[in-house]
Amino acid sequence: MPDPEAPRLRLASASPDSARVPVLAPPLARILEVLEAAGFDGATAAETLTQRLGDARTVALLAQGATAGATAELVVRTCGLAADAVRVSLAQSPEDASARLALVRGSGPLRFGQVLVAQGVVAPRRLEAALEAQKSSGRRIGEELVADGQIAAREVAEALWLQHKLVAAALALILAQAAREAASPRLVRSNP
Repeated sequence: MPDPEAPRLRLASASPDSARVPVLAPPLARILEVLEAAGFDGATAAETLTQRLGDARTVALLAQGATAGATAELVVRTCGLAADAVRVSLAQSPEDASARLALVRGSGPLRFGQVLVAQGVVAPRRLEAALEAQKSSGRRIGEELVADGQIAAREVAEALWLQHKLVAAALALILAQAAREAASPRLVRSNP
């Protein structure tokens, strides 16, 4: 018979970090896996994904086919390419959020055509042909693809929505990572 005065030991059912990670919809969980594999803090990334991509419309778009995994790769590449420029922008003009958004949008991987490819709406070869045709027509790439009968106007609207949400999520991830790095203690060597 156990001693009622003896302290009881309990095993924790979850780690302290897992208590902070919200339950994510499957497409967001897939993106989180890719972000964690790329070195992003899981709890911070999960919170950012929930805030920026957690609405029903965006989750539904990400749930189509392999969109979540493909767009996650675009977000990781965008974060890698835009992070230094965003940090410089923060240091030079901390109040200019629109400039940082433009830096992320213009970094390359989250360009509109790449989002269409990630969604599986357009094949890479078809995108290249449309980009070439765009040079002579002067139309935007979405207009070019609709005029050519490759995609519907609804698909253009969905891809624009998704692109906007992914750019905002990438910027939020970069800013969160920059804040975490700024808050972390630095080791300083002192010479005797």
